[in-house]
Amino acid sequence: MPYMNKIFLPVSRGDVSQTYAGLIQRYPLLFRALRNPDSHPSDLAKNGINCGLGWYSLIDDTCTAIEKELLEALARINEPDTVVDVEHRLQRTAPIGVADTPWNATHPSVLIPYCKAIYSEKGMLNIVLTQGYLAEYPIWHRIRDAVDLAYVTSLIICEECGRRERRKCGSSCVDCELRAFIRAPNNK
Repeated sequence: MPYMNKIFLPVSRGDVSQTYAGLIQRYPLLFRALRNPDSHPSDLAKNGINCGLGWYSLIDDTCTAIEKELLEALARINEPDTVVDVEHRLQRTAPIGVADTPWNATHPSVLIPYCKAIYSEKGMLNIVLTQGYLAEYPIWHRIRDAVDLAYVTSLIICEECGRRERRKCGSSCVDCELRAFIRAPNNK
């Protein structure tokens, strides 16, 4: 199904780009992969937020909850500006010869989680995060709860217009589906 209002952060698209730029500025820890793509590989840096505008409030609320938890994890070290520097040192301390092996994948070299991707799949919002050394179980559990709540809530929110209604399949409400059907070239 075509989405008329897709969001791709790296591309400048007027109000949409400015809206999500503000979101990224409000949550610098969660979205630090966009500022540091070399040390924080992510699909978010390549593809941006890949879902309709109707989920903006849902994404914003989820990011608020996650950033609060990240700040709690970050409080474990004294200088918030040194997170990336410390993570670089963690990457360099991997055992010799395992920099590109499964050891590196299962032993994260990040202190606190960051967002790797936000996208729509089969009508549901997916937020993909890394886990970090300082995200102890209670913090990580609360972060996962926020992500899971967004996932479930996306089932009743239209991805295109943000209206709440029960949907049987897809990610758009009946009105948005009808508008897309009418706009389709073979239905005129």
